[in-house]
This record gives sequence, structure tokens and C-alpha cells, in this order.
Amino acid sequence: DDPEFQHSIRRIIDPKHASPAGVVYDHAIEIVDGSPEEIGLAFAALEMWGQAPRIGGGKTAGYGEIEANYTIERLGDAPLMRDRKWTNIGTVTISRAGTEIKTTDAAVQSAMAAWRGVESDIRIKTRMFG
Repeated sequence: DDPEFQHSIRRIIDPKHASPAGVVYDHAIEIVDGSPEEIGLAFAALEMWGQAPRIGGGKTAGYGEIEANYTIERLGDAPLMRDRKWTNIGTVTISRAGTEIKTTDAAVQSAMAAWRGVESDIRIKTRMFG
């Protein structure tokens, strides 16, 4: 038995390095010039995150469980950048219950379908992941 390994297993996370429950972090995920398949992959990654929505260390001690709420927005395509506006086209919610993507936007739905096609091709060609 490695004594350092044993020590690290029993080490408790110092509370001064842990965020208290209820802390809200503000961030965004931005995709610039992504293909439909790449955009679909981003949504698939968010869906997978919902299987175990945790960040940081101390997961085995119950630390890091999160709930995330994202607004899906699209930047308009006006010729002049200053005239482009963000439009809300849906939401993503990630929690212990899983991931919920709500949108009626055809481009987002098409991107998710494009990724599913690529993923299926990868599975067939590589015979990986059942």
C-alpha cells in the first residue's frame, strides 16, 4: 500500500475551497462558424452532461452537483455588425433529472439531427459503443 495514496483518499476538501450551495455562476458557450454537425455535437455534449451534472473535485464526497440554465440565442445576419441583434430561440436546462432542450428553431433541430447522423456513422464504421 502506498501511504501517500491512502492519505489522499482520506483527505477532506477544505471548505474554504468549496463554493457554498446556491452560488450562481454566469457564463456562456459561444459557437462561431460551426457546421451543423459541430453545433449538434455541442448540444449532444450538454445532453451527456445531464447524466452526471457535476463540476470540480470532491464528487465522491457529494461536492459539485450543479443545475445549469442556458438561453439559446442566435446572432442576426444583418450586413453591418452593429445592426445584428441576438434573438432568443430556446433554452437548455441541465439538472439531476437530465437535460432538457426546448427549441422550435429549425436550424438547431437540424443541427442536432446532423450530429445524430454523424454519431450513427461513427458507431457503424468503428463498431464502437454497441
